[in-house]
Amino acid sequence: MTEVVLLAGMFLMGAVSAYVVLRVRLRARSRELLTVLAELRRKNNELEAEVEERQQMEKDKERLIQELKEALENLRKLRGLLPICAYCKKIRDDKGYWNQLESYMAQHADVSFTHSVCPECSKKIYEELQAYKDAEAKKKAAAG
Repeated sequence: MTEVVLLAGMFLMGAVSAYVVLRVRLRARSRELLTVLAELRRKNNELEAEVEERQQMEKDKERLIQELKEALENLRKLRGLLPICAYCKKIRDDKGYWNQLESYMAQHADVSFTHSVCPECSKKIYEELQAYKDAEAKKKAAAG
């Protein structure tokens, strides 16, 4: 009987030893798995950020495409014939209103104007101004 008890004790010690070894291995494997899980979470966060960035880029691209389409449409509008007054140079819009050339172009072509006088007109204006001054001088001379 003592042999049986001795054998049972040895078996029990072997089982306890095996249990301890397996538990140590299990803890080590758990740490490995937790490390892998942490790495997977980090990679997942990176991927989510990348997806969000790509979605934002896609939205920006769509917005830019829309702006380009609108610019192209405006350009097409400007290519057609524009009804313009031969005298004052006002332009008739699609609604039938007459607009100054500058304001029409600013609305439809996204441009602004600066004003200057060309040499030919400058000469005309100077001649008209000189004629006006001469006429005024003659009036003063005749009155005085």
